[in-house]
Parts: sequence; C-alpha cells; structure tokens
Amino acid sequence: MNDSFEIEKRKALKRLTEHLACKRVDKDIIPFLKFLNSLPNFFTTSSCSGRIIVYQVPVFHDKEHCEIIGKWHREVEVEEIKGVIAKKYTHGELWIKQEPFIFHVVCRNIEDARELQQAVKEIGIREAYIFSFSRKIVLQITSSEKIEAPLGIGGKTIVSDDYLKHLVDIANKKLRRSYQRLKMLEDGLRRYFSDRKKFKVKISDS
Repeated sequence: MNDSFEIEKRKALKRLTEHLACKRVDKDIIPFLKFLNSLPNFFTTSSCSGRIIVYQVPVFHDKEHCEIIGKWHREVEVEEIKGVIAKKYTHGELWIKQEPFIFHVVCRNIEDARELQQAVKEIGIREAYIFSFSRKIVLQITSSEKIEAPLGIGGKTIVSDDYLKHLVDIANKKLRRSYQRLKMLEDGLRRYFSDRKKFKVKISDS
C-alpha cells in the first residue's frame, strides 16, 4: 500500500508530464528534473533554470501585484529590454530582475532531506535550505547570483541608455554564472547517487 509520499509523488509526476506536453518546463532543466524524479525518495515541484525579467508594479513597490512584461530564460540584448519597455510599460514602477536557478525537492523524510542537502553543499552549492510546507519536507536549492534594480516610475523610464546597458551586462554575467553552477550541481548529484543503489530504483507505477 502506498504511503502519502508515494501518492504525492505520483501526482507531481503527472503534473510534470502535463507541463512537459504543454512546453511549460524550461527545456534546459528537463534532463535534470527527470533524473531527480527517478530517485525514489525525492520528487520536484516548482523549478526554474534561471531567468531575467522586466516587470511593472503599482507604486510603493507592491510586488504581490507585479505584472511581468518581459521574460527570458537566457541572456538578453539591451534592445530587447528597450523594446518591451516601449510596448508594454504603462504604469507604476518598472524593474529589471535577474534570478538564479531554483529547485524545490520534496523528500520522503528528514534524513533524506539532510543527505541531499549535504550532497548539494559538498558539490559547492551553499544555498540549500530545508523547510516544511503542507506536511511536506522540502529542500530548496538555489544560487546566490541575483540583481534587481528600478528602471522607471509613473510610466516613464528613469535610467539612461548607458546605465541600462550596464544593468543588462551585469544581469547576463550573473545568469551565465548561475547556469555554470547549475551544470555543476547536476553533474555532481549524478556522480553522488551513481554508487547508491537505493537511489537508482525508479518508483513503480503500479
């Protein structure tokens, strides 16, 4: 008889399959997601390979009601940013933000979470945190490469072309570094679990 973890894992894998079919998963992390989900004591929920976004919010920086007007899971050109601003920026504050990769891995128990956390840290990724959510034990794995800066207010930009170029250069460099660390994470975890037979058996669909 399946325990609650196995039931939740099957639900998560079904959602992942649906999202893959709809191309709603970052293609760069699909092999890694499949690997993590093949380990019987883990499954993934929300995950992202890293991105650069431009978003607008009501005044007073109300991020809960932000509207993303540009999103790229790759390095961007200044002209792409300027084009999005010209076409879509209409109100409130305007921000550019670069975010690193992030994975949420549900673990069967606290021991498995601690083992995975230790493996991640041994690889060199320090941003691995265990927390509980809706009776699930989750390990959040991310990186430290981030940037966020204002670009406009009241529907008007407040930065020069030179400064915007500088921000985009920084965002691209940090995103590139995040992708390098993501590759390091994937390669390291594949090596870490390769000699542990208990982690190589896929959960049954029966």
